[in-house]
Amino acid sequence: MFPNSTSQEALKRANELREMVAGHVFSLGGSVVKLTASFGVASYLHHGNTREGWVSAADAALCKAKNDGRNRVEAFTESLQIQETVPASLP
Repeated sequence: MFPNSTSQEALKRANELREMVAGHVFSLGGSVVKLTASFGVASYLHHGNTREGWVSAADAALCKAKNDGRNRVEAFTESLQIQETVPASLP
């Protein structure tokens, strides 16, 4: 979350984070581990007028980033499908 940022600023910062993760060498139990990260970016009130809608939009963008090859940053666009969550039925 990047409060008080434009969509372009949020995309830039998410991409900087992605590059930092990809460029860092992690050590796990004496082994070197390389990681990558994908991010989905959506603007509150522009892509969702509720917290749930905003998170769903960011999640749709994240799914696109992962499906398109991972280690990416994707912005939400209206063409992306938002997965509706259906509450689990109670026993």
